[in-house]
Amino acid sequence: MQYSGSPDIGQDGNTVIFAHSSFWNSWGGRYKTIFSTLPLLNSNESVWIYKKEWGSYNLYKYEVEESYETTPSDVDILLPKQGKNLT
Repeated sequence: MQYSGSPDIGQDGNTVIFAHSSFWNSWGGRYKTIFSTLPLLNSNESVWIYKKEWGSYNLYKYEVEESYETTPSDVDILLPKQGKNLT
């Protein structure tokens, strides 16, 4: 899901997306594959987002600058930023 009020994918600013994944790979369900491997990304690797627009899918690429775990009280990650960012 996209955080309400953040810019659309591919637009200038800080696009914020969120979801949950099943931590346990042995558990059934399809929610263990989308976000569960994000902590394994390193700087300079890419994150690809496919967004359906007007009946076709467009690809948006973002480069990882840093990766860290935050807390629920850390709202600074929602602040606007310069450029095209994905948080």
